[in-house]
Amino acid sequence: MGVSTGITLNFFSLSIFGPALIKDLHWTKAQFALIGSLSLFSIFVTPIVGTLVDRFGTRRAATAGFIGVPLGFVALSMMNGSITQFLGINLAMNSIGLLTSGIVFCRALVERFDKARGISLALMMSAAPLSGAILPFIIAPIIAEHGWRTAYLCLALISAVGGVLAVWLVGPAPQTVSDPALPTSASGESTFRRLRAVARSPVFWLMLAGMFMVNMPRSFTISQLKIAVLDYGFADTIGTRVVSFYAVGTICGRCLSGLALDRVPTHLVALVTMLVPAVGYMFFVFPVQDTVVLMAAVFAMGIAFGAEFDIGAFMISRNFPVTDFSKLYAALDVALGAGSAVGALLMSMLLKDTASYRGFMVIASFATVIGAVLLALTGRYRKFECSG
Repeated sequence: MGVSTGITLNFFSLSIFGPALIKDLHWTKAQFALIGSLSLFSIFVTPIVGTLVDRFGTRRAATAGFIGVPLGFVALSMMNGSITQFLGINLAMNSIGLLTSGIVFCRALVERFDKARGISLALMMSAAPLSGAILPFIIAPIIAEHGWRTAYLCLALISAVGGVLAVWLVGPAPQTVSDPALPTSASGESTFRRLRAVARSPVFWLMLAGMFMVNMPRSFTISQLKIAVLDYGFADTIGTRVVSFYAVGTICGRCLSGLALDRVPTHLVALVTMLVPAVGYMFFVFPVQDTVVLMAAVFAMGIAFGAEFDIGAFMISRNFPVTDFSKLYAALDVALGAGSAVGALLMSMLLKDTASYRGFMVIASFATVIGAVLLALTGRYRKFECSG
């Protein structure tokens, strides 16, 4: 409930709001594409958020986040039309919205589950794309009939109600936590010594590099998907369905990866699930006017976005101390955000020159393959050892 009504509402609705905002506020596609570059600022914000979650726990962190996100939607509904104002509101909103994301709620699960950790993470994180699958059919009609300002107010209400219920239901943290990644001899180690040992681990750096690469196309799927579909000659109704179908692919990616993670080595799950979307990206390089093929491509793209968060969280919890989970998840989120930001800036520059998505999608395909290989290489190394 918390994951589905937090900042994820903004991520999955951006593509739906895009055409209306561009038309009413006279922005260009290149300007709107800059929204993806805001994740670059997560490099500075996310480590602070991770430290706060480890320090104060899930409930306090989520409370602060669910105050900021609804207020952010209200602010978006009151915009005057400046692209700078839009980017500024989203920057503030996305920063505090990290306190409604997996950094907060994944910790609640890794504290409570061990043998079923993979599927528990998958089920929880599937709530976000499930919300994304339903959202287009709620928000698109509101935008069409009442305008995008009213639609943003509806999102504010959804987030506020969901946040109150999530914080109330999540419960206090358990007194003892099962931590199979932390050796008994390391239980008394200082945070500094543990993190220093983590920084020496090849698994940690391969994971960050791999996640950076596979997340480069994220800004396209979040903010540009419907716009691109319309540019390729498909009807507006198809564009709305595509956004929903992308979310369905995300749900399937998370469920399948969650089930696999509890049974198959993590690096193999990462290799397979991260290679699939590269096929989907190629549709936008060599498009065909076939709705079925389009839907299949979008579904494949959604699989990666669904699996990457589960795989990353699982990899951290199995290789490194749960005591430092949110700090390390924050580092993962920084890598994901940096990849998305670099991809967004690159896409914006290419759109200025050609107004076509084809060049960027070629780059996205190669980046995804490289990222999948890097994640697969983590299987060559042993678990975390606190003493180095």
